[in-house]
Amino acid sequence: MANYLKTVVAPQVPPELYDSFIAAIDKGHIKTMPNRSMPAAPHLTPGALLMGDAFNMCHPLTGGGMTVALSDIVVLQNLLM
Repeated sequence: MANYLKTVVAPQVPPELYDSFIAAIDKGHIKTMPNRSMPAAPHLTPGALLMGDAFNMCHPLTGGGMTVALSDIVVLQNLLM
């Protein structure tokens, strides 16, 4: 996990937090949480359009999924214009 955090995640961390991020990894301050999938069971509705996986996306660190939902809205808006 530490190697992944240093090689993949650390380059994406803002420069102001980089040193603290690496120090936390070196000290072993790494916590994980299990992720689970809750497969959707959509009800087919004539005229309804489901895009992507916005109703099932959940960010593993923040628990949020609204960014994905709002992104789908922008995609749909651009398709309709």
